[in-house]
Amino acid sequence: MGWKPMPVERVLSDIRILATTYNVKHFRFADDDFPGTGSLEGMEHARQIAEGIRDLHITFDISARVDSIYKEKVSPEENQKKLEFYKLLKEVGLTQVFLGIESGAAGQLKRFAKGVSVDENKKGIQLFKELGIQVVMGFITIDYLMSLQELKENIDFLEDTHAIDKDTTVFVSDPLSVLRAQAGSAYLKMLRNKGLLGSQDPNLVNYSASFKDVRVGRIAGITNEWRDEAYSLVYALKNRASLASMTKTVSKEASLLENYLYTFKRLDLDLLKELVQLMETMDEANIDHGRVDALINDFRGKRLEVVKSLLEAINQKEMSDSEGALQKEGRMIIDKFESGFIQPVNEDNAQALDNGGIDLNRIVINRIGHVIHMQFDRAQLNELRDVGFDGFTPIITNMQSILNPAELFSLN
Repeated sequence: MGWKPMPVERVLSDIRILATTYNVKHFRFADDDFPGTGSLEGMEHARQIAEGIRDLHITFDISARVDSIYKEKVSPEENQKKLEFYKLLKEVGLTQVFLGIESGAAGQLKRFAKGVSVDENKKGIQLFKELGIQVVMGFITIDYLMSLQELKENIDFLEDTHAIDKDTTVFVSDPLSVLRAQAGSAYLKMLRNKGLLGSQDPNLVNYSASFKDVRVGRIAGITNEWRDEAYSLVYALKNRASLASMTKTVSKEASLLENYLYTFKRLDLDLLKELVQLMETMDEANIDHGRVDALINDFRGKRLEVVKSLLEAINQKEMSDSEGALQKEGRMIIDKFESGFIQPVNEDNAQALDNGGIDLNRIVINRIGHVIHMQFDRAQLNELRDVGFDGFTPIITNMQSILNPAELFSLN
């Protein structure tokens, strides 16, 4: 079927109505590849739209491929044409481009069949920065087949492109993203061929899978749990910051929103870096879970301070929270931490706290009667192993005082 564009006249008519009748000043094109990279008419189609909106004085965002601005294997003249095209888009209002970069590791790009190199990704990002156009990267930091070295290369790429810097013009939505193995994908076949594919989620198109490197799997499990603990708060912040960005709001509050988002992302990447450094000191068969847990809890303590600072900014009226969503989610994180549900570890007390109780794992139990064998999906058991489960600890959640000592001896 190929690439089939919407007629230029219709696009311009819709934009003009929205801009002149409803005073819409900013637009976001939903096309996955606005320039139609690789098609014969794609760039000309986009150029006609650009010229048609010049007099409206609007701004807009697009999505594109990185090789729509630079490709190593074409002539300098061809790359100059690509650059001139984006200069035109910048002149008529382009402010941001979403690029499906996906990876900064050569091996991972090859697995994803991206058709671009790491250097092309870096060069494309740099050209957009020089034009003054913001870049939002699609990025898959972790996948099931990656090595620890490839994960390091991804971290280096995010740092080299300044994607997590303050006041950057290059953004990555989630530095901890993990690939989903989806039905029908070529990647699924790779997992199946290597014996790593698990079962399909009955409600989704995703499959479970085991990680080729157990250490990478452990990191993925940790970062998923870490992200989930503050997901609702960060998601609410992203929504607020995104709205301020789309409406081009410039204010102290908008700046604070961006600053807190940056701080959370910086913590994400720093945790990932230190986890990789720690895992490099271990082999796959001997992961020191105590050291790993101490590192995680140290970062939880750092994040707690950021959450408290955010709530204080709201209390001081530096940020609004009319619906109370930020305060609610922030307070939940603090309550879990302070109640011991999320347990901090500091340098003075790096050992797990003894909260009392009975360790049921150390009790010798004589098993009598029939044994019931339970069947489990081995792939799911491998997932538990990969993320570092050593077993399950029973806990008592409801205790009642015994007021009559005779009850201990069944004398009642």
